[in-house]
Amino acid sequence: MVYQPKTFRDKGGDRHNIDDGGQIRVLSGGEIDIESGGEFKAAGSVVNLSSALALVGIMTSAAAEIAHDTTSPATVAESDDTSDRNALLIVKVTETFVGDTELATMQFGEEDTVDKFLEIGHGKTIDTPEDGDIYVAAGVLTQEKDMIVTVTANDATAGEVQLFVIVLPDEDDS
Repeated sequence: MVYQPKTFRDKGGDRHNIDDGGQIRVLSGGEIDIESGGEFKAAGSVVNLSSALALVGIMTSAAAEIAHDTTSPATVAESDDTSDRNALLIVKVTETFVGDTELATMQFGEEDTVDKFLEIGHGKTIDTPEDGDIYVAAGVLTQEKDMIVTVTANDATAGEVQLFVIVLPDEDDS
């Protein structure tokens, strides 16, 4: 059997090529270090790592598990005293909402506007959340207001979600 190499150097040796099916593997303890003046490219375009790292540095995120009997309100992202922020919420139902006559309700919002982003449960727009359902909402989290989840248990016996939140500065502040 003959094997063809999937990695090779160009003539002159100034570039190493990885062919289809080949890969570069960095083993445990190894690293790739791009020195000052070097560039990291994807599809031929320079990826500005400083900007990407700065964005990660100013981004806040949160994750929480919220059950039908969670003490309410639950703070999931703290306020920013300097500006409004853009918020993305991803809500995954991990336990179907069940109740004797009324399901629990969960409102995702902020202080003074508890239903600003999303409402699920009994009597809400999404009134029968089931295990595996995923809901996404976005909006602006107001300056100096915490993002909260308000839970009303009603006579619920089950119902739980995982909440993932990404908060970025308003475009005027980035």
